[in-house]
Amino acid sequence: KTSLVGIYNLKRGFAEERPGAALDYSMLLGNEEEKISVKNNVSEKEFYDGYGLGWDQISQINGQALHRAGYRGNGIQIAVLDAGFYRANLMSAFDSLFKTKNFLGSYDLVDGGNNVFNDDDHGTQVLSCMASNAPGVMVGTAPEASYLLIRTEDAGAEMPCEEINWLCGAELADSAGVDIISSSLGYTEFDDSRFGHHYNELNGNTTIITRAANMAWDRGILIVNSAGNEGDGKWKHIGAPADAFGVIAIGAVDRDGDLADFSSVGPTADNRVKPDLVALGKNTTVINSNGYFIHSDGTSFSAPVLAGALACFLQYDGFENPVKTRNLLLLSAQHTLHADNQTGKGLPDMELAMKLSKHDTTVSSVNPFINWPDNDTLTQAFELKTVRKPSTSYQYKLKNNLGFTLESGILFPYEGVLFAASLEPKDKGFYKLEITDGADKWNCKFYFATPKKSKKNEKAR
Repeated sequence: KTSLVGIYNLKRGFAEERPGAALDYSMLLGNEEEKISVKNNVSEKEFYDGYGLGWDQISQINGQALHRAGYRGNGIQIAVLDAGFYRANLMSAFDSLFKTKNFLGSYDLVDGGNNVFNDDDHGTQVLSCMASNAPGVMVGTAPEASYLLIRTEDAGAEMPCEEINWLCGAELADSAGVDIISSSLGYTEFDDSRFGHHYNELNGNTTIITRAANMAWDRGILIVNSAGNEGDGKWKHIGAPADAFGVIAIGAVDRDGDLADFSSVGPTADNRVKPDLVALGKNTTVINSNGYFIHSDGTSFSAPVLAGALACFLQYDGFENPVKTRNLLLLSAQHTLHADNQTGKGLPDMELAMKLSKHDTTVSSVNPFINWPDNDTLTQAFELKTVRKPSTSYQYKLKNNLGFTLESGILFPYEGVLFAASLEPKDKGFYKLEITDGADKWNCKFYFATPKKSKKNEKAR
């Protein structure tokens, strides 16, 4: 039996070469007679640029900007740790994975062996968020990435040993040289209540799985993990390993960007903001074991949606430094300056992340600002941002309708690539915003209305 232990990723500075010979998976991949075709009938085969039912989840984070620029995850390796990938090997929607070298292999750490295709289909649904490639019906966020499929979870039970399985899966992923771990697993309670975690253990460095995640992060692996689905239950908080310092924990929102009731919230026990970001996790399009693309709920799906987009960004940005990559992702998000324990920093913007990565100097001076509120009606604080470097510094003044200056300040530089400030008028009415960088001037008017009441989300199925 060939082992991948000790074979490390050259991009992360280790010296071993990848072996030329792989395990023989021909018996697991089935034949054409067994193939499960895509069952959905979509009336317009190329609607939404060919993304079909996957459009909402990729466009909400602007991931299509990476695809249009030619970055679809090629050359990036993702390990998916889950409960099983039932029949995924037979589905035509995954042909561009299993019929190419993009399939890196599979390991069953629950029952042993390498057949992960006869167990639970949760991993199949998770994988579809990233790897589906059925143009006009469903295209995932990283259709050209390479995938290592690892079963660490026994769907029929909840046992502490599953955290050990995850640890072993992360070690295996590291040895195989992956760039990203996508994990839609989390642990708080077990079938034997004596082994359940207490909230004070979720401090980023206590549970076995959390410590394993931190070790993987220290090895240079980017880890995307679901926040959990306990937001409308007794527990409410995130689970392990979402509390880890090295994990990008992903909560769930609906198509309007509102928090899904079930999405687990922070803070961690040591009072850090979690989740870190959000993506579509309510009515997310996934593929089931019969070959139908359906809508399903859970942070289990918002996490891989973002993990796939991160793979494409990594292809664009290069694997220079995982800390830098994560910081750019966080800087691109809606609420860079005002993270909270419901949605973290909000939805990332992958197109903005691209601009931040390359220190884009081509931004027009006519209006270089993101979220420029010209003639808009605002109901809450907004973050004014730009990636264009100023001549000296960006100075702003917020004036009322009579011309009196109510607030003034500067757009602070973040990581040397983003200039930003948060503005929040205190009273409703008309306002004027003036900005200068020492060479150019910009101004706009907007109306600030009574803050809207957030609508109540439906209960998760």
